[in-house]
Amino acid sequence: MNETRSRSVPADVRSVFLAALADVSVHGSALADPLLTGRVHHPRTPDAPSRELFSVRADHDENGWLLDFYRDGNDDHDFTRWHGRIRADGTRTALENFEGDFGRRVFDDPLATARERHRVRVHNARVAETLRTKGLQPPLRDEHGLRHAILDDPDAEGPRRDLAGYLRRRAHPQGEFIDLQLDLAATAASGHHDGPLIRRERELLRAHGAEWAAPIADLVDDYRFHRGAVGEITLPLDRFLAEGAHLRRLAPIQHVNLTGTADRLAELLVSPHLAGLVSLELVGLGLTDDHATQLATAPGLDHLHWLGLSHNRIGEPGVRALAASPHLHALPVLDLTRNPCDPVPRPGGNDLDGRVTAIDRTPLTDELFHHHGPHWLANPENPDTWPLPRDSYR
Repeated sequence: MNETRSRSVPADVRSVFLAALADVSVHGSALADPLLTGRVHHPRTPDAPSRELFSVRADHDENGWLLDFYRDGNDDHDFTRWHGRIRADGTRTALENFEGDFGRRVFDDPLATARERHRVRVHNARVAETLRTKGLQPPLRDEHGLRHAILDDPDAEGPRRDLAGYLRRRAHPQGEFIDLQLDLAATAASGHHDGPLIRRERELLRAHGAEWAAPIADLVDDYRFHRGAVGEITLPLDRFLAEGAHLRRLAPIQHVNLTGTADRLAELLVSPHLAGLVSLELVGLGLTDDHATQLATAPGLDHLHWLGLSHNRIGEPGVRALAASPHLHALPVLDLTRNPCDPVPRPGGNDLDGRVTAIDRTPLTDELFHHHGPHWLANPENPDTWPLPRDSYR
């Protein structure tokens, strides 16, 4: 479409438009002369026998001149609504029959809309400043503010529900998706799986997931949605050190899976990028007992709820260091699968219904738990559903 506002519709084309509009609205003759390309007009005639909202917008495309029109009227006898397009040859095509305010918004004047948005921003800024001077938190009125609130406090459910409500009121599918994932996360700890909700979650992801993840997708090797937004990323350790701050400004990331080697582990353990993470996976990095000792003495890990160290080379000396660590004492999950030493207790036997009837523990498990008592060496609280999804540990 040609949006050049200074271009006027030729007189002969304007005459065709007026003739074609004759049986649609009594207001057609009140169209502005000249009729400008891209400009929205709301013609009115005071002596008209009907009351109506009538809007038109002229434009020009590869097929020539066109006039989009919308008419919402009531002549006391009949309620009518028209939404169509007229071509320079006089042909008229019905367009989708939008309902109510949504149909009229097709013809909102972009300049008027911009002015209104500016007026609202100025008003909101004044209100916010007044509230701040009184020590109050200003309300979040727009999508940007709501998304920023989630970045500021990824753990909180309230800002996510607020954003979901905001988007639902605007018929945006991510509103439904946020509510859906929050509901699924709330039931995950019980081991309950809601089939219809899970199927709907997958439908929304197939339809919109790539679009919602677009700001971050090209910067990572993989990503997953948690609680309605991209919350888990997989990428090389080197790239996380270089881009971690930027990535966490793009999405409320709380779960990080790092790949590559452990060459820069010491830098990672003092990195501010670890702040606020719920889980960290260091799978297959070639971690040794010395690396395990570094992890055990890193205060930057004391907020974690899940630490994955599977498929490494950690033996008993490294495991002893991890068990004695004051920074990992309250850690619910420490995964040491496929290491030379793995004393983590796991569900063992099952009855005929599949319920766990025994927990496998080794002598080293009991020794370390007796001396140091780390949470990750305790028996699972929910053995039938162990381990729970990562978002359950927060």
